[in-house]
Parts: sequence; C-alpha cells; structure tokens
Amino acid sequence: MKISTRHLALALLCSGAVSLAAHAVDAPSPPASTELSKITVSEQVEGSYAAPNASVATKTDTPVLETATKVEVLTQQAIEDMGLQSRGMGRAMAALGIAGLGMQDLGDVYFYRGFQTSTTLWNGFRTEDIGSAASNGVNGPVWMDTVERMEILRGASSILYGRAEPGGAINIITHKPRADFAGSVDLGFGSYGDRWASLDFTGPLNDARTLAYRVIGGHEQSDSWYTYGHKYRSDGIAPSIDFRLSPKTRLYAEGQFRDVEGGSDQPYIPVVPGTNTLMDVDPAITLMPGTYSKFKQRRAMAGVDHQFNDRWSLTWKYMYNNADNPLTILNWVIGMSYPPATPDIEWNRGLTYNISGQKTHATLLELTGKVETGAVRHTLLFGADYYDQHSYQKAGGGTDPALYGWDWVTLYPYFNPPAYSYNPADFQDWQDWHINEKEVSFYAQDQLELPHAIHLLVGGRYQRQDETVKDFVSPIPNQNLPIKLNAFMPRFAILWQPVPTTSLYYSYTENQGTSQGMDFNLRPLKPEHAKQHELGAKYSPAGGRLVASVAVFELTKENIAGVDTAHPGFNVEIGRIKSTGYELSLQGALTDDWNVLATYNYAHPLVEIGTPPQDYSTGQVNNGLQPLDITAGTLLPYVSPRTFSLLTSYRLTGGWRVGGSYNAFSAATMDQNSTVPTHGYGVASAFASFETALASYKTIFQLNVDNLFDKKYLQFQGDTGAWNPSNYVGGNWGNPREARLGMRLQF
Repeated sequence: MKISTRHLALALLCSGAVSLAAHAVDAPSPPASTELSKITVSEQVEGSYAAPNASVATKTDTPVLETATKVEVLTQQAIEDMGLQSRGMGRAMAALGIAGLGMQDLGDVYFYRGFQTSTTLWNGFRTEDIGSAASNGVNGPVWMDTVERMEILRGASSILYGRAEPGGAINIITHKPRADFAGSVDLGFGSYGDRWASLDFTGPLNDARTLAYRVIGGHEQSDSWYTYGHKYRSDGIAPSIDFRLSPKTRLYAEGQFRDVEGGSDQPYIPVVPGTNTLMDVDPAITLMPGTYSKFKQRRAMAGVDHQFNDRWSLTWKYMYNNADNPLTILNWVIGMSYPPATPDIEWNRGLTYNISGQKTHATLLELTGKVETGAVRHTLLFGADYYDQHSYQKAGGGTDPALYGWDWVTLYPYFNPPAYSYNPADFQDWQDWHINEKEVSFYAQDQLELPHAIHLLVGGRYQRQDETVKDFVSPIPNQNLPIKLNAFMPRFAILWQPVPTTSLYYSYTENQGTSQGMDFNLRPLKPEHAKQHELGAKYSPAGGRLVASVAVFELTKENIAGVDTAHPGFNVEIGRIKSTGYELSLQGALTDDWNVLATYNYAHPLVEIGTPPQDYSTGQVNNGLQPLDITAGTLLPYVSPRTFSLLTSYRLTGGWRVGGSYNAFSAATMDQNSTVPTHGYGVASAFASFETALASYKTIFQLNVDNLFDKKYLQFQGDTGAWNPSNYVGGNWGNPREARLGMRLQF
C-alpha cells in the first residue's frame, strides 16, 4: 500500500502527541542546571550583525544552527548602519539579496526563490495586499522607524502562517518596552529636500518596574527626485505597553498609527525607433505629472503570555489592522509617436484612480512545551489561528466608454507635459471589488532532539478558507458564490550535527496559496499549492557569532488559474512552475569590531505547464490572481536569477565606524510582451559614523551615501509590445545618488 508523505507526517504527529502527553503528566521537572548546561543562546557582541537565534521558521526560539531551513536576520545594528528612517524597506531587502519591483511609496513587493509576493508578517501576523490592473496594494510601505529586526524565512511558510506565496516570508519585529529607561532623538537632512525627526523613549511606569512603556514617533518629508513626482511625507506614532502581572504572566499591547503620502509608479522611457534600445533620456523626466498615493495605517496588537512552569507556556495574541488607501493616481501610456516634423515625442496618457481598504481581525493561541521520552527531548507547539478580513478596491478611469473607461489624452509632448491635478469629475468607476475572507487553522509541531546530535521536526497544519468576491460595477457570473476550501499541509525535516559547529539537513514542506475563483460548473478551484524539498549545511564557530550556510532547493507550485477559453469569465486550474536553485550566506561578527552580512542566491523558476493566452479583445481575461500569462518552457517574468549582496562595517578607534554595501542583480527575465532586453546592475553605498558625547549624552553623527557612483538602472522593466509597436518601456528606476546626514542623541 502506498503511503503519502502528508499521511505519514500526520500519523507520526498524532502518535507522538499521544505518547508525549502521557509522559508529560508524570515526568519530573529537570533540575535548574539541566537547561543551563545546554548552551543554545550565544552571547551577542554589542552592535553586531550576529543573530544566533531566530523564531520565524519554527515559532520557537531556535538556534539558527539547529534550524532545518534557510533563515537570515537583519539586526538592529545593520538597519542603523544603512541609515534607514521612516522608509527604506527596499534597501533592507537588497541587503539580503532580495529583489523587488521598486514601487517605493506604493508598498513592498519582492521575489523569494523566483516567486513574487506582497505578504509581510508583522510580529507574526500576516498582512497581505490586494491587487488588480490598477492597484499595487492597500497596506502601504513598512514603517522602518518601528522595526527592531527583520527575520527572513526562505521557502514555504504556510505551515505556520497560513496562505501565502511559496517563496518565502519576512517577519517584521517591532521595538518592545523595556524596564530600564532609555531614549533617543534622531534629526537629519539629505538630498532632494529630505529631512526627518524621530524619537524613541522607553522605561518603567512604576517603582516595581513591572509596568513599562515605549513610544516611537516620527516625521519625514522629502521632494521627489522625479521632476514631476509628488512629495513624500510620513507622520506616525507607535505606543506600546508591557505589564508583568506576575513572574509568570505578562500582558502587552502596541499600536501603530501612521499617514503616508507619496508618488506612484510608473515611469515610461522611449525606445529608439527600430532598435529595441532605450532612448538616452534623463530618468528624472520619465514619470509623468499627476501620480499620487496616500495611505493611512491603523494597526494594533494585544496579547498575554503565561508560563505554567518551566516546561509549558501559553500565548494568546490579537491583531486589528485597518489599512486605508484613500487615493492612488496612476498614469498609463498606450503608445508613443515620433513625428519627423517636430523635435518632441508625442504620447497617449491615461490616468486611472484607485481607492482601497482592508480591515483584518486576527487572533492566535499557542501552547508550547518541553518534555522528554527516554533519551529524546521534545519541543512541542500546538496552535490555532483565525483571520477575518474584508477588503475592497474601487478603481476607475475616464468618462468615455469607447475608451474602455480609461481617460486617454492624445498627443501630449513627452518632454514638456502639461501639469495635472486630481479632479473626481475626470473619472468614472469601472470596478468596485469587495472580498470577504475567513480562515481558521490548527497546527502542531514537534522538534525532537535525539541521541547522536540528530534533530527531527514533524508538523502539520489543517486550514479552512471561506471566501466571497463581488464586483458591484461589472458583475461576472460566478462572483458572489461562496468558496469553501479545506487543506492539510505536512512538514518534515531532519538535521544532524556531526560536530557542535556544523549541521547538515533535509526538509520537506508544503504550502498553500490563495483560491483562484471557480470553474464553469461553479466549483471552486483548488488553492495554489506548492511542495518544497531543501538540502542544506550550516557552519557556526565562536558560539553563534558567525553563521555560514548553503541551501539547494526544488520548489514546485501547482493549480495556477488560467482562463477558460470556452467559457469567458471562468477559470481552469492548469499551471505548474518548478523553481530550482541554491543560496549561500555569511552573517555575523568576524571579530569584535568587524561585521558582515553577505548572500549569493540563484533561482530558476521554469514554467512546466502554462496557462492559455489572454485575449483582451474578446474579454477572455484571467480572473485569478496570476498577474500575467505564463507560457510553458519560459521563466517567470521580472525575476533576477542571480543576486549578490554584501553589507559590512568596521569599528575604528576614536569613536569612528565605517562601512558600506554592494548589491548586484542579474538581468531580470522578460515578460511575454517585452522586446527590449533587460540589464543587470550593481549598486554601491557607503557610510561613516562618529560617536561622541554632548552634555554627557551619547551622540552619534552618521553620513550615508546611497548609490555611491550614481548608477542609472531600472529595477523593473516591461513594455506592451504585444498590444502596440514596442516604442516605449514602462519600468521603475532605482534612486540616483542620495546623501543623508543624521544625528542621534541617546539617553
């Protein structure tokens, strides 16, 4: 009889849980010296890139050396060295060798192991965007002022966090209150009118120091480096509180309240006629007037941690996320012309608007414990989470139905475009989506420490999704039917430490993505599903202060929705993509004064089974979430197959600290419409800081210069050659050289 991997994992997990529960009742507590004798948390050097432990891959505080998957951590010191203020998530991800679309003020979209995702974890809770042809998100960009560290999991994450793209996940861990008083004030200015002021204070609220607070506030604004771009502005406050109700019980809560205004994509670059070569124009003039975006971020979390004894603890957390995108204005080009009698290029511009929002109630309950069965030590995790999310997206264009709802303005001069200010009368609604989603999941995990330095991990997740989708403007036949889906995902890993400084591992994980609509028989399509195999090795001398790792992976995603060519408005599940590759990294402190974070990554996301081409003229458009047609035998578009990143710093004598970074990305794969070749790029940055004392307070002056050599490059590139003659390219430029000078006063 053939036994599937998921059935085997479920059987092992259930049988193990029963036996462990029996042992847990009678097992005596180990003496205090037992846990102390096992060194799993290494002392960190102050101001270090070292991160010996991480929880993103297991939801338990696990040494990276004993984690059977690829993880990296961007520490607080690394974030400070890059000089990030309210924004800069893209620079942070580049330091991990992760490419994005360069959307900046609009939000964060990145590529993990060849797959694109806009999902971010905030203190372990999933925040995800909705999207369409006119929108790139609802949550807006990450507020970097509040970030203490970022933990990245490369590979499938659904086993612990629910539905997501399979390539990876980033967990944003925010600053928490402390029982000792501390504070800092940051002030600074930089290129393009950039200036900022932020504060961060924490400390006790009572004599017993059982009640602590933290408050972070920040303001930043700058001009756009684009000639016609909108100014950037960020204002926010993030309060938090921590109450030690007893030595074993802790209550906590935090909030994030922020308004962000900025520009939106997308610049357009002319192509030299007949050459498929970009015209040599100043990138600053390529973003046309009128683009704008605004986000209101309202987010709160509350929780309770209770420790029953030295073995068992319980955690409950709740998150409320109210994300509001009151307005985004995007410009579109539907063609350029090169009249021989005029020195200017003429272009047809369309403006579209987007108003979207999202309210999420999420909660989780987790029980963790440590038990022993003979010579085997177990770290157990039993959990349940629930998400109730309502999203809406209202989009529109021009008032002329003959132009498909998009306000095309013909024959505008490219080098001297007219100004534009938003006027609601210029637009009419052409979609008004409302998506209601509920998800309930139960998961369990056992980390087994066996004799001979062998570690096993076995786990599983049962997940149920209920979803309804409706468009109040342009209803489609299948839109208001409920979608109900159930899934079980297993996980298994084995890790061996032949010597204390080295580990070798294999892991198998499954992943579940979103549902993709219904077929012609009104049956919901199966959610996108993925399976991952990973082999890796890690080396960590000096007690975890430095970790070198290598991983090879095979990640296969299936059930990708395509159009039903026989029944427009419905979908079929046919697509399959296999991404293979490898990753190398070195992270930590080479010496007490020298830090390094370096990665090299390769991914090859090959489409094995494609989806039918979309015929826009007949309305046979994919109603699933796959953003593009995918053609068998091709690679997924916009992916840089090879990436390299290096971030390093060195502490000199006399209070000086110097360092820099270099990020290189190979030429991205082209989409099906592209005829203009893409190009790889490398960007260098540098910083220098000086520590002194002002009025007896520690003060740090720091200068950062990004894009040191003023490299001109496109982070994202596409064109519409399939619709029109390919005489222009749409893309997102990387920022030009920028300098920032800041002062931090610490109390």
